[in-house]
Amino acid sequence: TVGAYHAYDMEVADYSSQGPTEDGRTKPDLVGPTGVSTESLGALMGEGSSFSAPHVAGLVALMLEADPKMDPQEVRDYLHEHALDLGEDGADNVYGWGAAQSGPLPEGCGCATPRGGSMPFWGWLPVLLLWRRR
Repeated sequence: TVGAYHAYDMEVADYSSQGPTEDGRTKPDLVGPTGVSTESLGALMGEGSSFSAPHVAGLVALMLEADPKMDPQEVRDYLHEHALDLGEDGADNVYGWGAAQSGPLPEGCGCATPRGGSMPFWGWLPVLLLWRRR
C-alpha cells in the first residue's frame, strides 16, 4: 500500500491511511509524494493518494524495465531497502518504510543528491518530463 506525503515538506498528508491493520500488519508499506503537478494539470497542484501511488508504480515500472527478472519479493525488498525513512526508525504506521526512492544514482552523472547519495523518486520527475518532451 502507498500512503501520501507532501513533497514540499516531507510531512505525511492528513488524509493518508495509517495502520496497523486489524491483523496487526504495518501500513502503509511506503509513501509517495502528493501536492504535485502533472502535465494534464499544468501549474495546478494535485492532492491525494491518486497522485502518490502512480509515482511509486512508475518507479516499479522503471525498476522492472532495468531488470525484468525481478520477482515481486525482490521489488518489495528493494523498495524497502532504498526508502527514505521519514518517521520512526524502521517501518512505522505513518510512513511505512519511508518515501519510495530510485536508489543510488550512477557514478559520474553530475547530479546533486539530497540526504546521502540517493534522490527521492519525485526528484527524477523533471528529468523524465524533459526527456518525454523530446
